[in-house]
Amino acid sequence: MAGIPLPGANLGLMTPKLPAPLARLAQHLAQEPLTDTADWAKPAGVLGILTVHEGRAEVLVVVRPETLRVHAGQPAFPGGSFEPKDRNLWETALREAREEVGIRPDDVVRVGALPPVHISVSGFTIRPWLAWSPRRPALTPDPAEVVATFWAGLDELRAVHRRVIRERGGVRFMTPEFPVQGVVIWGATGRMLEQLLDWLSPDDQAELERGAPWTSS
Repeated sequence: MAGIPLPGANLGLMTPKLPAPLARLAQHLAQEPLTDTADWAKPAGVLGILTVHEGRAEVLVVVRPETLRVHAGQPAFPGGSFEPKDRNLWETALREAREEVGIRPDDVVRVGALPPVHISVSGFTIRPWLAWSPRRPALTPDPAEVVATFWAGLDELRAVHRRVIRERGGVRFMTPEFPVQGVVIWGATGRMLEQLLDWLSPDDQAELERGAPWTSS
């Protein structure tokens, strides 16, 4: 896999396109070292797309079909496994988002990378990327990969967040859960949402929601 751009690469080009709270977040994330992906057996990239709609900060969630071999029926961020044509995991996340729900690379602006999340049951190690869209992008889901989409409000996610003990294969483990809009987000995506809500404080979220001109319907 080709190397991911160094933390902060092109940051000066990105931040003028971001609302002030996300520009600050981009600066903070750029100071975090990116872990080397060379030893990741099954690398993947996903895209957490933030927007503000009718004054509400929200993030896009997709629901996987029950027919998939791995992660069947689960809510997730758009994304998937690295392919040799991808130069890095940012490109992986962009490519998969376009294939799965029709989001074009120019629909979003990169904010930064959250810490990686490993899924022991499937062996994937995921790089979650945050991205900003000034409005809800048009979605064209591929039914082979996505059976539903919804925008989850960050306030809604904060309100329902809980931590529970689950069991799989005889192993008990603690996981975050977000019961929202008729599904329960947990596991790897739940951990990514926890990270997002930790990095974007309620005050920064409120500033984002107040911030014309990007707030749109």
